[in-house]
Amino acid sequence: ELSVGSSSDLINDGGLEIQKDGFESPYSALIATAGKEQELKLWDLETQKSVWQAKNVPRDELDLRVPVWARSLSEVGESGGNVFCVGTQYHQLRLYDRRTKRRPVQELNWGELPITCMTSRGDNVFFGNGKGDLTRVDIRALTRDVVKYKGAVGGLRGVAVHQTEPYLASVGLDRHLRVHDINTREMVHKFYLKHKLNCVVFTSERVREKEEEEDVWEILEGVKRRKI
Repeated sequence: ELSVGSSSDLINDGGLEIQKDGFESPYSALIATAGKEQELKLWDLETQKSVWQAKNVPRDELDLRVPVWARSLSEVGESGGNVFCVGTQYHQLRLYDRRTKRRPVQELNWGELPITCMTSRGDNVFFGNGKGDLTRVDIRALTRDVVKYKGAVGGLRGVAVHQTEPYLASVGLDRHLRVHDINTREMVHKFYLKHKLNCVVFTSERVREKEEEEDVWEILEGVKRRKI
């Protein structure tokens, strides 16, 4: 069961592990879910019913069913809830467009570890895996336009991209919050936060530059001295 607002607003999806991503479409409030043996589904929060469900890929060369295990997902671009990217336990990146078909329209095998977190901005998808690899791909050229961001040590669990500033934040098991410049790929901030971290989000506030942060600390130091 997935709670969508109050104790009475529940979506029953088999009680299995579910990853979720909420967004507003031009037509209604939708939420996307996927998980272990749970294909990507879209739910209408008003009716609490599934409005679309993905279909598993064809059987493999041995005619065996391909297992389903989604670990991360994100809506891509301003598609109105039509285009989604899913990262799997089996290090696959799958792109779905529900306007065309239920099976993936593109697929990319990436590394050897699960894709554990994901976000997107425009046509770019940012994702991390269990080794600490933080990567950006362009959905228009999955295999050609690949950018890597260095610095993470442990497995990544959360990633977020600022919607107006060129910043990408990531957290994980090494207990650090890192902020990269999307364009230069440089790590511009790094904070040790004591605990293993699972998620990160950006606020709507503008990101402060280093000089502004120093001014704030100078003001605070002045306040402390006056109190003494």
